[in-house]
Amino acid sequence: MTGTLNWTLYPAGEFPRLAAQWTELNAQTLRSPCLRAEFVASLIDCFASGQERLALCSDCDGALLAATLVAPAGTGRWQTFHPSQATVSLWLQHGHLPVADLAASLLRALPQPAVFISLLHLDPALVSRPVDDGPVACIDYIPTPRLAVDGDFEAYWAARGKNLRQNVRKQHNRMEKDGVPVRHTRLDTPQGVRDGVQSYSELESAGWKAELGSAVTPGGAQHRFYRQALEELARAGSDAMVYTLHYGDALVAVDLCIKSFGTCVILKTTYDERITKTSPALLLRHAYFKELFEAQDVHTVEFYGRVMDWHTKWTDDIRTMYHLNVYRSGAFAKIHSALRSLSGSARAAAATEKATDE
Repeated sequence: MTGTLNWTLYPAGEFPRLAAQWTELNAQTLRSPCLRAEFVASLIDCFASGQERLALCSDCDGALLAATLVAPAGTGRWQTFHPSQATVSLWLQHGHLPVADLAASLLRALPQPAVFISLLHLDPALVSRPVDDGPVACIDYIPTPRLAVDGDFEAYWAARGKNLRQNVRKQHNRMEKDGVPVRHTRLDTPQGVRDGVQSYSELESAGWKAELGSAVTPGGAQHRFYRQALEELARAGSDAMVYTLHYGDALVAVDLCIKSFGTCVILKTTYDERITKTSPALLLRHAYFKELFEAQDVHTVEFYGRVMDWHTKWTDDIRTMYHLNVYRSGAFAKIHSALRSLSGSARAAAATEKATDE
């Protein structure tokens, strides 16, 4: 089969010219909102270094079989382009093709010396996880949750834990007793999501993430990316949503989301950290999850982050994402595995020595 796979490499800057092919392949295969051409183009525009390559794989008849974005990651190593704002691997393929075979054929097409390639942040719900064998090695990444939007919201809500249901009710009762109206909004027009991203960045910049330098700050690269990506998706149809929650006139929580192919992905969430007696993020999700159930145009909500305790209050559906390394040979795989083990042992020894000194 691998003899019929033909990879063509382009500078990533040519993505806009080839975006229609990417769009068609996503619609035919993985159908992921996070792999929409508008989203990928914004990632390239805001975070690419110039070394990235768009790789398209076709068969002998010219039919597109797979596509990805890759970049060099050290001597002999390539990996999928993956800024932290990308929620899943920027990898598209037809499901009947083994991902390891596709990666192996891509490795042979890359500029030399290419010893191995890493496909980062693969979702087993989109790309079936191969078996470790010789030059193929899978590495667990993170467990991540999703919520099935199925049936009636009241039935779903009644099946959730008693503590969650009581918590939401008590918080609404508290706000009502204090005379503070609670309202949520959905912004899904280009101007609406632009304003929503601005509000998000202003709220997050006031919290702990700003101290760590990871906040979506006004005017920063992340702010530019989310504004651009969500605006473009909003122009394509109501495929970007910014959900907000207000206590009276005060903005207290914001979620940035995208939606396509029946899936809603929560990209970013923030809330007013000065509020301690209620949970604005909890109340916001309760409000718009109910809307999603009622609208019936979404069948899955993807969180795409490491599973936390609060996730398990909303859903029990958890799977483990993975990285895939494919080597030129089993010998290279063994050498790299040994080096990783030595590196891990060295880090553990250093940590033990530091703890002893302290």
